[in-house]
Amino acid sequence: MRPVLIAPDVGPAVVGLLRPRIVIPAWLPRESAERQQFVLAHEQSHLDAGDPQLLTLALCLLVAMPWNLSLWWQLHRLRRAIEVDCDARVLRGGRDMTEYCETLIQVGQNQSRYIGAVAAMSESGSFLEQRIKIMLLKPRKWARLSALAMMGVSVGVAAFAAQVTPPGTENLSAEHEISVSPAILIKYVGFYRFGPYAVMTVKLDGAQLAIQLTGQQFVPIYPSSNTEFFAKLVKAHMNFTTDAQGNVATMEFYQNGHHVSAAHINAATAQSIQDALDKRVSAQQPYPDSEQVLKIVLSQNPDAPRLSPELAKLIREQKPLADNVLGKLGPVTSHEFIGVTPQGWDKYLVRHENGTEEVGFVLEHDGTIAGAFRRP
Repeated sequence: MRPVLIAPDVGPAVVGLLRPRIVIPAWLPRESAERQQFVLAHEQSHLDAGDPQLLTLALCLLVAMPWNLSLWWQLHRLRRAIEVDCDARVLRGGRDMTEYCETLIQVGQNQSRYIGAVAAMSESGSFLEQRIKIMLLKPRKWARLSALAMMGVSVGVAAFAAQVTPPGTENLSAEHEISVSPAILIKYVGFYRFGPYAVMTVKLDGAQLAIQLTGQQFVPIYPSSNTEFFAKLVKAHMNFTTDAQGNVATMEFYQNGHHVSAAHINAATAQSIQDALDKRVSAQQPYPDSEQVLKIVLSQNPDAPRLSPELAKLIREQKPLADNVLGKLGPVTSHEFIGVTPQGWDKYLVRHENGTEEVGFVLEHDGTIAGAFRRP
C-alpha cells in the first residue's frame, strides 16, 4: 500500500519531484472502494511512468524560454498525451472501461481546484470528452458504454451539471454568434435557481457572458439573439425571459432534449442555497425519509408518487433501456447509505444478486424528488 495525502479541494493528482506523492480530494474516501481503486490506479500509473519528472523537465525548458510560444503549445500537448497514455495503461491492467469512464466523469463533476503543472486526473470537460472518445475506439465496447451512459446520467436538475455530456438532439452547429451590446448583456447577470442545492451564476467578463453551475467552472456562452445564447463546451442553449416590467424572470435552459426553467433569484437567496448545501454536505446525514425515497427510485415507476414531472418524464423515456440493464443485475439483496455527494444528493450502494449499483437522489424542500441517478 502506498500512502496518500488528502486535501480539502485539490486532486486527484501527483505532486512533487524527488518524492512525488498522490494527493486525493476529501470527497473521494466517501466513494465506493471500486471508485477509489480506479483513481489510485490512475495516479499510481503516473508515478510508475515517471510522468511528474517528465513534466518538470518540460517546465524547466519553458521557464528558460517563456517567450517561446511553441513551447507553451508543446507543454499543452504533452500534458494531454500523458493523460491519454495513462488511461491506456490503466485499461491494459484489465480494469473495466465502463467503470473507469464513469469514474472520470465523476471526477469531472467534482472538479477540484486547478493544479497547472502536475499529472492530474481532473481535466477540462472538453478534454475529458476527448479522452473518453479515444477509449471508445474499440467498437465492441461501444454498445455497453453507451447503454450505461444513457442509464447512468444524472436525471432531473443535475442532468445539466455534468462537465462531459453526449451530443444532444439540438442542432447546435446551426447557432450563429452575433454581437450584442453590453448594456443588454448586463441585464442577465445574476443568479438562477436550478434546484434545491444548485444555482446557476451568470457573470459579465468584458463583452462576454459566462455561466457557472454550483460546484463547476465558468463556461462562456455566446449570443444568437438579444435573448438567446448557446454554449460550445457543454452543447447547451438557453434563453432569458422577462416579466411585464421588463425584468429578467427566468433562464430557460435546454440540453440533450431536456429543459429546466430556472427562476431569477437575488444574491441573498443564492447564498442561502449555498449555505444549505454546505450544511448538508458537512453533516453527511440522509434525508429523514431517505429509505422510503430510495424504494421509490428503485421501483423505476414513472407514475410513482413524489416524482417531479421532469423526473417522471425521464424515467418513462429511459425505462426500456433501464429495465434491460437492471434485469441483468437481478433482484435487490441489500442497500447501504454511503454519504451525501458534494452536490447534496443522498447516495446508496445497492447490491443485487448479480452485481451492484450506485443510486442517488435529491429532494425539493416540499419532499418532491427533483432528481435521481442509477449507475451500475
